Amino acid sequence: MYASVKSNADIIIGPADDNDLARCVRICNNVWKGIFQGSIDMLKKRTQAFQQGGIVVGKVNGKVEGYISFQQIHSPKISGNWNSVTDFGNMTLSHQNDGEWVMGIGLAVSQAGSQNGLPQNLMLYIAEYVIRERKKGAVLVSRLSGFCHYKDKISPQEYAKLEKQARPIDPCLRFFSQFGFSIPDNPIIIDDYVDGGGDPNSCGHSIYIVKRNPYAWLPKPFAYVLSKLIYLLVHIDRWRMK
Repeated sequence: MYASVKSNADIIIGPADDNDLARCVRICNNVWKGIFQGSIDMLKKRTQAFQQGGIVVGKVNGKVEGYISFQQIHSPKISGNWNSVTDFGNMTLSHQNDGEWVMGIGLAVSQAGSQNGLPQNLMLYIAEYVIRERKKGAVLVSRLSGFCHYKDKISPQEYAKLEKQARPIDPCLRFFSQFGFSIPDNPIIIDDYVDGGGDPNSCGHSIYIVKRNPYAWLPKPFAYVLSKLIYLLVHIDRWRMK
């Protein structure tokens, strides 16, 4: 379960429509400046490939303040860089309608969205989807966003395993650990995951992380009820913090 964020804002999460895409591109290019650049055409192709997950927007008080993007794949094993596993960000050829796993491929949130807990809400959408649709789990590649401070002392694999109070010290890994994502026993470091993307904070290093769905065996009606129950419990927790 994720850590709740106190907020009095009205937050709505759901699949994007065409009117949301321009705002999504602006947020994407601001968050990932110098690392990745999106376009309306790219994001529209994602929605066409997978309406439920290609682009899922988060609105705070009626305004788009972030989005998350994921696709379905057959195998949790990722090989190659971001372009090769996402069809250059378009998902036209990489998304598999009958895939048993979910792969996160993008998350971008504005400052206003972050202040109101939007990253957590967007991740919760994926968690609910994985449980409801009885997927085997979810995988993604996370930046090692604090490695620059350790690059002269230890390897990326060693850095990824560093913990404080039983949680990763790396900011990105710490965020994803809230949702049960963990590093495999043999850490898989992926260098230069985004072609041409310069990321001084991670020194170009990313790491493969995975979260298995312990409820994938449930019959569909029970999986649906469980997904809604988890969603409700989390939002009750958020309401109590207001």
